[in-house]
Amino acid sequence: MLVTLETAAASAPRVWILEPDSSLRELVSQQLSTRGYEVRGFTDASETLDALESSEPPALLILEPILPFGDGMQVVQRMRGGPRTLSVPILVLTMDTSRDRRIEAIRLHVDYVQKPVTLAEVCRKVAKLCGRPVPADLE
Repeated sequence: MLVTLETAAASAPRVWILEPDSSLRELVSQQLSTRGYEVRGFTDASETLDALESSEPPALLILEPILPFGDGMQVVQRMRGGPRTLSVPILVLTMDTSRDRRIEAIRLHVDYVQKPVTLAEVCRKVAKLCGRPVPADLE
């Protein structure tokens, strides 16, 4: 089978990252892009919610629930309440160590990873959540 740029882009899982820290967002985006993911970054909840309304949902959403404007968990709640986004896997990457936040994440059926976290760990989680094999360099 001949793989063109168009077919490669069409088969690339779309990953959205809602992260207010631009350095971390760019670092994760670059790492995932080099591993064949189509990545789109967001800085606030309203921007992400607007994108959910106006475009095809991602294969995976990575988010930090603690945002300067809005609450990342509002995005999760909206996704879990909509038929188009109900089954989209969500990976919460956060500095929040509160018991309540963890319970909320479990209740909403999301994966929860506490920062600091390595890029390798993020890439392993993303591969698993997108149904891709974990690359050998990450095992």
